[in-house]
Amino acid sequence: MLAKLMAAPVLVVLYALAPAEPLPEQTMIGFQTPSRNVVCQFFSRNGQDYLRCDIVDMNVRPKPPPHCHAAWGDAFEMPVKGKPERVCHGDTVSDRSLPVLGYGQIWQRAASPAGRSRRDCWASTS
Repeated sequence: MLAKLMAAPVLVVLYALAPAEPLPEQTMIGFQTPSRNVVCQFFSRNGQDYLRCDIVDMNVRPKPPPHCHAAWGDAFEMPVKGKPERVCHGDTVSDRSLPVLGYGQIWQRAASPAGRSRRDCWASTS
């Protein structure tokens, strides 16, 4: 689902660590796609590592679920273990100071060489 929305040939490799150390709130680790329409940041919460990606400009948004009284449809969280999900959110990870990940480039996040699992994410133009 996110791959279709991103519509750019970008490969993201996210290495999970066990255990992961929480990142300081002011630390921004992430990237933007070449269109600058998708911005992703890596973070840890409750011992789980995530890649959160926000779509900056969307023409059509899905209807939010009844429990969501904030923004819906333009943000995804991809945990290292588990399935990616849309996020009901009142914030954004969009930050124009993050580096642009060029077409064909790979972005990796690994805080320790002891990483045991990996999540590969990529987008295609199809």
